Parts: sequence; C-alpha cells; structure tokens
Amino acid sequence: MSTLPSIFRKASIAILALSIFPLRAIAVRENPREGSSSSPLLPRSQISQGLGISPPSPSSLPSPSFPPSPPSPPTLPEFELEDSEFWENLCRTLSPQDNTLEAIAACQKAIAEDRKNPELWLVRSEALYELREYEQALASYDRVLEFNRDHSLALTRRCISLSRLGRYEEAIASCDRALEVDENWGEELPTLANLQRGLIFAWQGQLEDALNEYHQILLADPEHDLATVERCAVFLQLKYYQTVKQHCGNLKVLVGIYDRFLEGESDRVILWTHRGLLLDALGEDEAALSSYEKALKLAPEHSFLLTNYCATLNHLKRSADAMSACESALELSQRMDADAAFLWNQYARTLIGLGRYSEALEFLDRALRLNPNNQLQKFKLSRENTGILEKLWQRLYLEGLNNKAIALWYLNEAKQEARQSAETVPEQQSLLADARLHVSNAEDLLARVLKLDPDYIHGWFNQGKMLRSLATLPPFETTVPWEYRERLQKEREEKAVKYYERALSVPIRPVSRITCEMLVNGQVAAISPRDRRICTDILTNQGVSLFHLDRCSQALEPMERATRLNPDNFEVWHNGAIVLLCAARTDASYYPPALQAYQKTHRLNPEDIDVLLGWGLVLEGMKRYRDALAIYEKILEINPDRDDAKQGRDRMLDYLREPSF
Repeated sequence: MSTLPSIFRKASIAILALSIFPLRAIAVRENPREGSSSSPLLPRSQISQGLGISPPSPSSLPSPSFPPSPPSPPTLPEFELEDSEFWENLCRTLSPQDNTLEAIAACQKAIAEDRKNPELWLVRSEALYELREYEQALASYDRVLEFNRDHSLALTRRCISLSRLGRYEEAIASCDRALEVDENWGEELPTLANLQRGLIFAWQGQLEDALNEYHQILLADPEHDLATVERCAVFLQLKYYQTVKQHCGNLKVLVGIYDRFLEGESDRVILWTHRGLLLDALGEDEAALSSYEKALKLAPEHSFLLTNYCATLNHLKRSADAMSACESALELSQRMDADAAFLWNQYARTLIGLGRYSEALEFLDRALRLNPNNQLQKFKLSRENTGILEKLWQRLYLEGLNNKAIALWYLNEAKQEARQSAETVPEQQSLLADARLHVSNAEDLLARVLKLDPDYIHGWFNQGKMLRSLATLPPFETTVPWEYRERLQKEREEKAVKYYERALSVPIRPVSRITCEMLVNGQVAAISPRDRRICTDILTNQGVSLFHLDRCSQALEPMERATRLNPDNFEVWHNGAIVLLCAARTDASYYPPALQAYQKTHRLNPEDIDVLLGWGLVLEGMKRYRDALAIYEKILEINPDRDDAKQGRDRMLDYLREPSF
C-alpha cells in the first residue's frame, strides 16, 4: 500500500453501531390526562480523504396524514323544560354517532318531562361520549347508574370516560364492576371493558396484567383488531421479539389498524404511543418520531413517551434534541427497574453523540449494575411471565454492554487525538497504553454480547471494527518486530472481514427475519431507512478491510452492493470510486468504471477536493494527461497548499514535455 497516493494510505473508516432498538422496557406508572392538553451509531465518523458514511436518508414511510384534532365542540343546547312526546321519540330514534348534537337536544327536552327514564339518560350519555365531553358524559352515566347500578355498558362507558380524564384507578374500578355484573351491554360486548382495562394497564406499566386482558379478549374474539395490535405492542415493550415474530405477522398491517382507529379519535395518546413502538420496530424512525410527537402533545410530561422519543432521536443522530427529551424523562422518573435501565441506556447514547464519553460510561455502569433477580422477585410473576421479564433484562443488558463498548471505543479515539498533540514520548506512550486498554476492554464486552445473542447484528459489526482498530494502533514498542505487528494486523483484518460477513447474514432487527443479504439480493421489496443504513455501513466496512488487505478486486463486490442499497449516497460512491481506482492499478479495465464513479461522486458533492484528486489519478492512469492536469490545477485554485495536487501537476507537466514516438 505504500506505493499508493495519500488518498489511499489515509483511507479509513470508524463506524460503530449502537443498539438501535429503543423499544420500551416497562412503562412508567404515571397518570397524564389521556384526552388533554449510521450507521445506526451515534455520529463520530473518522473520515480522512475518503472512506466514510454519510448521514441517514429520510424515512421511506412518512406518517400518514390524519385530520387535525377536532375543534372545541359547539356550545351544547340548553336544557329546556318542554312537555312533548315528540322529543322522547326523537331521542330514542336519533343515533348519537351520526346526530350527536341533535340527539343531546332531543334527549334533554324529553328528560325535562321525564327525569326518571334511564333509557333517555343513556342515549344522552352516549351522545355526550361521542362528542368527547367526558366530564358531562360521566355525570350523565352516573344518573343512569342511579336507576340501575349494574348497567354494564354504562359502567364501561364511565370507565372509558374516567380513563380519558386520567383518573385511572377509578376507571379500573368501574370496568371491574361492569365485568362482575355482566348485565346490560346493548350492542357491545364485555370485551369492551377488558380492552379498556388492558389499555390502562399497558399505559401504567402493568404489562403482564395488560397481556392477560388481551388474552381474554382474543379467546372470545380471535379477530379483535385492537386487542391483537395492542398485545403485540406490549410484547414489543417487553422485548419479547420471538413471540412478535411468531404471532404478530406483518407489523405494517398492525400500524394500519392503529391508523384506522386514530382517524376517528386523534386524541388517543395510548394509541399514538403504541403506534410509535411498532414503527420503531419496523425501523421507520421518522414516522415513529411523528407518532410520538402527537402523543407528547397530549401527555407532555410522561417518561414513557419521552424516553422512546429520545431513543428515536438517537437513531436519527439528533443528539441535542435527544438530550432535552432524555433529561426531561430523568426528571420525571423515580424508578429503579427495567424502566431506569432503558432510560439510562438511552441517555448514555445521547451523551456519546455529544462526545461526553466518560459521563456516558457512568450511566451505562448504573444500568448494568441493576439486579434483574430483585426485580423478578418483586413482581412475583408466573413462570411464563418471569420468562418474559428475563428476556427483557437480557436484552437491556446486551444493549448496555454494546453501548459501553462504543463509549470505550470513542474514548480510544480521544486518547489517540491527545497523543498526537503530546509533547513527550512518555506522555505519548501513556496515552497509547490507555487507548489500547479501552479498545481491548471494548472487544471483551462485545465478545460477551455475542455470547448472549449470537444473532445480534451490531455485535458482529462492532467486533469487526474493534479487531481492526486494535491492530492499527501505532505501536511505540521498538522491541516488537515490524513483521510480527504486520502479521497481527493482517490476521485481525482477515477476521474482521469474516465478522462483517456474519453480520450480513443475521436478522437486521430482532422482530424481523430479514437480513442484509436478502436486501442486497432484492428478496425484500421495501427497505426501511434504518435497515438501509446498517447494511450499507457493514458492506462499506467490509470493503474497507479488504482494501487494507490489498485485496481491491475483492473489495469491489461489497462496495458495489453498498451503492446498490444507497444509490445517491456520496460517501458510498466515494468509497466505491477509491476501490475501483485501487483495482485499476493492477487491471486497467477498471479505469473506465472508476472514472464514471468519480464523475457521479463529483455530481453528488462538487466541492470535495479528495474527489477531484481521485478523478485526476484516474485520468492520469488512463494517460489523459491534459485532462488530469486541468483537474490538478483546479484543486490548486481551491487550495494552493495541497502537496498531492502539486505533485500530480508536476507529473503531468513532465509527461507532456516528453516527446511522443
């Protein structure tokens, strides 16, 4: 490699993947008013003259367009005392769903004459409920229950109204009563009460109780849409991914179920939140973010939402915004369980994105020190539910280890930068020793991650980076022969290539069976932005390792596959162009495609001098000396101090002065 220009000698990439599955752990127990007011890693890429990764592309699945939140309802009709049989008949006839205000007016006129008619009160209550006047609906249902304290439908509607008002304990008591008496349900079924109980339990973090409610509903009605999708949302919160894969089917279909319900009731904070969970599991970060934002407008001080919002912002590398969300969640959360572990993990990711690595390690250590056995005993769960929580803690622990490895890796980079500015050799050696220790510890952590989950894509990807980085730390130990160090570096680079190969063959997301190989081979039609990013990064890093092994012709395949996944990504095209130029050094047939690659790269970023330099080298290799001279002179117009461009210009002038034969 020493014979290549600096653009090759300096080419390197340091892209690491943080855990990208910020699904809820256990929801924080709070009572907001429901109806009221990389690479997937954090960005610190080290791109020197070429090989690197660009920012993520926008989501391919934007959040669907819903009608705006309903305006404040018109003033309700006054309660006039009139004696008319007409109003009673009209009250019984009008549908509250279709003629809300008319039904209220008719019922109130009829009730003025017959205040002890429970059927009239029930119709009025239903109309107020449809109008989302929950306070008045609640009072009206209470009047119904004065006549019949065992009216199951009135008790259930009362339960739902209380829930929308954030009065969850009263709501649960009302739904419990409705299920106990099981009497008057009208056109509804008892599953209506079970569903509301499940929603409240899920919102408050009582996930096992929520699962039990949804199970009861699906026993009675296996086709119940909302119970089906809510049960899957709870499985996602518990990180019970195998069950999601086995029983939840296509998550995009489930998102559509939420869309259908939210189109009619856009003030449902629980549904917006759980819709965000599903979109997050699909890797659709922008759409998930939009869903969480709609929920936060309804419940702005709920750590359940804020933590997930922070996690999604981390996916999108919006660290400053993520910091605000995670700090707000930290202020609200008083728990010391899986919720805290998940929150601390996300806060640490945000700190890494802001370059605050030592602080990130402190929070990660706090999360990793939490004892899951204590939590399992506290819940006193059944064997089945204990298994669910064990998987939850295992996933949280795995992601914490992975993120700690990333923080250590970036600390290594910081030590390397400090070493370059150190004034004495002893200082340089001390900083180098620290850097080696950080990378070595990170490598050990990733080995533990892969032991916990052999199919964890980020563990394989990051392990490849750790192997290579440890081998390429510049050694000061003069007693170690260069041949040994070179052999060690080659061995680690070879192993890194194999790790990247393994990363391409395991599922990209824990709820999916889709692999990067399937995406590249066109076996999957739709690709989420997050899936596209991680697969592109793995392929690019694999190509980089092959490049550093002087196996440029073999590096062409992963680079070509990366450009296929990201056809308009500047860094991907730049990487491919560099590898093509490298391959052309031994096989001139690669010069024309290298020229095309550099022209495409230049169109994507006309200001990049390194692209112009590579373009000039390609023209030089094709013996188009005048064209190459023009490129080198253009570089020097932009930056007169570029030595590589000066050398290229001088070479071209020498060539052009030679006589032609």
